[in-house]
Order: sequence, then C-alpha cells, then structure tokens
Amino acid sequence: MREIMKWELKNLLKFPILEIIIVFAVFQIGFIRIIFGSFCTIQNGMLTISSFHSQIGQFVYRTVTDNFVNSRTIIYLLASLLFTISFAYELDTNLTKIYMSYPVKRRDYFVSKFAGCFAVIFLTFLFVGIGFAVFMDLDYITVTALSPFILAYALTLAVLILFASSVATAIAVFSKNTSLSFIGSFFVLHTFDSMAAKIKIAPSSFLREIWEIFFTGTTSVKNGEIIYHIPYLDALKTIYFPVIASITLFLISFIYYTRYFEVK
Repeated sequence: MREIMKWELKNLLKFPILEIIIVFAVFQIGFIRIIFGSFCTIQNGMLTISSFHSQIGQFVYRTVTDNFVNSRTIIYLLASLLFTISFAYELDTNLTKIYMSYPVKRRDYFVSKFAGCFAVIFLTFLFVGIGFAVFMDLDYITVTALSPFILAYALTLAVLILFASSVATAIAVFSKNTSLSFIGSFFVLHTFDSMAAKIKIAPSSFLREIWEIFFTGTTSVKNGEIIYHIPYLDALKTIYFPVIASITLFLISFIYYTRYFEVK
C-alpha cells in the first residue's frame, strides 16, 4: 500500500494541481481580511505577553475558520476535481485496467487513492492556515501558531473534506465517467449544502456549530493569563452525524469497488 500511496501522491502533486489548491486555499482563507482586521481587534489590556500573543492566535484561527465555514464551495470544487481525476478519469483512459493487471489488491488501491486525495486537500489548507498564523506573529510562533484554536480549524477542515470526499468518491466510482463525475459531484454537494441547511449532516449546519462551540465560549483571566474554556466534548457530539454519514458513503463505495466493480 505504501508504494501505491507514493505513486498516487506523485500524480496528485504534479504541476499545476498543487499550485491550484494553494491558490484556492489562500483565496478562501482571506489573507487581506486577517491582516487589516488584526490591527483593530487585538487588544492588550492587563494580559501578560504570552496571553496577548495567544489572543492573536485566537483571532487568526477565528477569522480563518469563519472564512472557511462561509465559503465551502471551493472545497466542493477541489474534492470533485481530485476524486474525478483519481477514479473516473483513470477509468475513462483505461489506466485502471493497466494498474489492475499488476499484483495490486483492490482494497489497497482504493484506500490509497482516497487517502491521497484527502491528505492533499486537508494538509494544504491546514498548513496555509498555520502559515498565516506564523506570518502574523513571527516572534511568538509557538504561542500563536499552536494556539488551542488550531483544533477548531483542523476539525472543520477534516469533517468537511471527509464529507465532500465520500460524496465525490461514491459518484466517481458509480458513474465511471469523467464529465459526469465532476459535474455530478459538485452539483450534488452544492445543492445539498443549499437545500438541507437545517439537517445535522449538512455542512452549513455542523460547521457553524463547531465554530460557535470554539469561538463563543467563555474566557477568564487569572494573574494576567487568559484561560479559554472550550467544551471539547460538545464539539465531538457535533460531528457525530456527519462523520457517520461520511463513513457510510465511504464503505458503500469501498465494498462496491472491491467486490462488484468491473474494469472494462
């Protein structure tokens, strides 16, 4: 599986795929808003230097996560593109038939492709967000970039990308057509997001709940040190339904691909 994963990542990181993802990540996060908003939002007061810089980290991840929650379309577009290239396109061009002629287990092939696409999107957006936090406060990188609120950003990233990936994978595997896979995946994700806002598994619902749990909680100050009271257990309860739905879709695609899928 390790060799398959290396090969998959090598294909996904070819120019200009990675460059396109980075540009989209920078655009979605909203770099300009972070820079100019910080000058009028961060206040020192009676905090210690460490707590003051911790507030900068909180502000950066709050803004980054908020921008991410409010502009999910880019993730839908990237997930549709990458999983279409990884699954449907290789079927259309007979590459899958060639790869299957080698002693490769289907389950390893499927899992490597899914994990590779997921990792490329997730890690790119994660490191771009951390990079912004570092850029905002170069003197206190460990305090700012490694703020506890990085968990909020990472969690929203992981849950949304997992959901989009499972939907895109299912459509790519069952459609077996490049155009249908890309257009269908994006259409289903965007339509479901727009029409099912009040359902717990809808991204617009669970992402906003995660944001509110992390960034609207109470804080206290003791001896100049700011203490954030984050209800982590409530955050885990929030992602229960979307994670179960994503895993279910993944398993349906996995079982079909490994047991019933015919490569022609």
